[in-house]
Amino acid sequence: MVVEDIENLQRQLDSILETFDSAYKLLDVNLQSVHNQQNDDSEVTEKDNHLQLLKKKFILDSFKINKAQKDLKDWENKSKHFLLDNDVTKYNETLSEVSKINLKIAKSSAVYEKLTTSIKLPKFTISRKTLETLQDESIINIAKGDAEELPRKVDLGDLFSLDPSSSLPLPDFTIISQLINIEYRLRLEKKVKLELLTLIKQQLVNEHRTWRKNAEFLNTFINKSVPGAIAEVDRIKAEEKDAKLRRHHEESDSSEEEEDEEEEEDERHELQHEDDEDEEVHSIEEVQDDEDEDEDMHVDEEHVDEEHVDEEHEEHPPIVEDDEDEEMLILPH
Repeated sequence: MVVEDIENLQRQLDSILETFDSAYKLLDVNLQSVHNQQNDDSEVTEKDNHLQLLKKKFILDSFKINKAQKDLKDWENKSKHFLLDNDVTKYNETLSEVSKINLKIAKSSAVYEKLTTSIKLPKFTISRKTLETLQDESIINIAKGDAEELPRKVDLGDLFSLDPSSSLPLPDFTIISQLINIEYRLRLEKKVKLELLTLIKQQLVNEHRTWRKNAEFLNTFINKSVPGAIAEVDRIKAEEKDAKLRRHHEESDSSEEEEDEEEEEDERHELQHEDDEDEEVHSIEEVQDDEDEDEDMHVDEEHVDEEHVDEEHEEHPPIVEDDEDEEMLILPH
């Protein structure tokens, strides 16, 4: 874009150079008119016409120059704005970033100088199992030292050092992180095993306590409850036996009383039956007397008397039937 603007401006300036010809020609005509003031009228007229043409061309070229000058000013302003918007702004941004970075470097340097005097390795103990799991020969050799076997526990300060003059290596974050993670996992596994064993132990203690309570309960049941229950059963059986004997005696007494009452009732029935027989005999005798007195009565009256006698016989059964009833009453005894 900038290159094209420069080329256009160059072509415009080249075209402006051509406008100087009209100015030169106008000057020449003016000089000639000054030196040749005594010319003829016809020549003056021709010169005036030529001068008017030159003036018009000069004016047009002046407009062209003004336009070119205006375009040049516009291009200059545009170039300034472009420079400010792109190069200068980027330069300022870059300068600002450089200043910020320098400020951070200064702060980091101050923090680093402060930490170099106060930073220390963490106090962390690593077990032999962790070193064997890591399988780093350099760390294992440092941990062994002059010994033939690995110690049971090793501190981080025995494996790394922050002092550049020390024979121990500088701390490596990756190796330290691996050591801590392995050690934490192993400790967590041991903790879980310990908790499981504690739970199993507690469960066994609870079961032992339960079995002991059950044994005490069973012992109490066998030695105290069962004999007491047996004695109670024997006592209840004895009471039931006594109750049965009492009921048997009571039933026998009640049966004797019932038999006495039945005998008394039978005697009353016999007496009543004898009274009934006496009344029937007396009524029969009266009927026979009546028959003797009325032998001479009319046949119809006799018939009526016979019916009357039959009715009395029906109301008062014969003595034989009464004997059967008496036998029926006596038979159950």
